[in-house]
Amino acid sequence: MLHPWSIIEVLLLLALANGSPIAAKRLLGNRFSFPLDCGAIFLDGQPVFSASKTIRGIVVALLVTAFGGFLLTESWALGLVVGSASMVGDLLSSF
Repeated sequence: MLHPWSIIEVLLLLALANGSPIAAKRLLGNRFSFPLDCGAIFLDGQPVFSASKTIRGIVVALLVTAFGGFLLTESWALGLVVGSASMVGDLLSSF
């Protein structure tokens, strides 16, 4: 059985993963915001991902959740896994 604190930790890590790219955009503006799909166009003529999906956002989300995992559970790997899963889900919904 999962401990209630474990569920709260995962939810906090998800909040970090989803919120940190937004915070990075507000702090950095358009600096370092390279599109993740490098401007590629899919078969239907639309971009592969939305314009808000950037390499900066992915990197910041992974770094922040890894650090958050270290602070919350002393396991940066858990933070990295949660951040990765969150970013993959976000990219799939943006596709």
